Amino acid sequence: MSDLGKYAFIILTNASDRDSAIKVDHAISYAVELKSRGHEATIYFDGAGSKLAALEVPDDLKEYVGRSMKKAEDSGVIYGVCGYCASPSHLNVIENMTVSIEKLVGDENNHVGVVEFVDKGYNIIIV
Repeated sequence: MSDLGKYAFIILTNASDRDSAIKVDHAISYAVELKSRGHEATIYFDGAGSKLAALEVPDDLKEYVGRSMKKAEDSGVIYGVCGYCASPSHLNVIENMTVSIEKLVGDENNHVGVVEFVDKGYNIIIV
């Protein structure tokens, strides 16, 4: 068996249109699959990607993407949602989040970037 890797999916994409929602959904599925195969995998929703934590996707994809988000949360791959970006003074999605509120990382005064993942040896995958 080959060496197992460490992967951090940083979701920056606004999934408000069909193509973007499907792209993000695939990234979530890849992270879950990697973890199920023994790799370290995590997902961090940042920037416009923070909207996905409130399931801001096209109506016809809400159930589909919602299932993927649930699988990701159940498998433990969701590191968190940027509290700075999700805050009321920025994207204002905190009250509508489907991801557990304990998963907020940072706040309006503290934006957390990717250096934490790099320092821990993760390969960064920006979506």
